[in-house]
Amino acid sequence: MKADQAVLVAMVVAVLFTTVQPAWVEISCETVDKLVVPCLDFLTGKSDNPSPFCCTGVKNLKTMTPTTPDRQAACECLKKASSGYPNLNPDRATKLPKLCGVDFGVPISKDINCSKIP
Repeated sequence: MKADQAVLVAMVVAVLFTTVQPAWVEISCETVDKLVVPCLDFLTGKSDNPSPFCCTGVKNLKTMTPTTPDRQAACECLKKASSGYPNLNPDRATKLPKLCGVDFGVPISKDINCSKIP
């Protein structure tokens, strides 16, 4: 086998074994929580800026919610989680995606109607 063929085979194998969440699998609240937990210091005012770990979580959450049902499910999870933090700053929650360089479309709020998320 030539070197270029070996590289091609390795790339195909890598693609085949890459873990991708099937489109029909709804994102779990456990996953959403794990992705957003690093943002709590920013969301509750303990830090002035979101951490790199926070922004990575927000970016990953956007990637994992490509469809309307995915975003609505994530919204329900965020809504439930935000209810458990009475000191969550709604202004910071609104600004978080933009500060992380993401146009997410799923607000972090206990007062949101998630069925209206596009």
